[in-house]
Amino acid sequence: MTAKIRNLHRIRMLQETFELLSSIPKHGVATTPHILHEDQDLGADDLWIEESVCIQLLHKLNNYRSSPYANEDRCLYIVAELDPIGHGRIYYDDFLRICDVMHRNNRELKSSEFQCYCLRIANSKAYLACCYVVEHHRFNLFIDAVLIVNTIVIIIEFSLPSYTRDTWTKWNIVDISLSSVYLFEMFAKILIKGTSEYWYNT
Repeated sequence: MTAKIRNLHRIRMLQETFELLSSIPKHGVATTPHILHEDQDLGADDLWIEESVCIQLLHKLNNYRSSPYANEDRCLYIVAELDPIGHGRIYYDDFLRICDVMHRNNRELKSSEFQCYCLRIANSKAYLACCYVVEHHRFNLFIDAVLIVNTIVIIIEFSLPSYTRDTWTKWNIVDISLSSVYLFEMFAKILIKGTSEYWYNT
């Protein structure tokens, strides 16, 4: 497939995406734009995306590792650039412009070592199940919870008298347990994402 054909295919997909987003009911707007026909202009004033929808879209794109990350301030800045007048509407030309910018900043993901050299393992049900668990948002929530517990444990441990800390070996068990969780997280993410992707996102 040549670059010209790929670009035409991409433009068509962006047009369809814009039509779907513009068909979302607007807050405080009596009528919503109709889906365009082939002989209509996508830059028409009756077809636009609400700012809140654009912000939600930018937040959703943060879930994809290949997409450039945008925090809340960055999202608001992007929307402000797309809507300099401040009328709360994002038109097709501006939508296409931000898609072009994000496409240029898109980073190609590198496959993990298992996906490159051990295809049989990478295609197994067990490996795919591990991918689902490790990349699920609840896994990160669990690690964050362990981090909070670890912080509390450190505060309690250092608030005790020194002789109590030296003689109470239960603190060593707690420290080893928490460190084991961190090691498990590191090895699991390296196994699923690969070494380069893990250190890039760390």
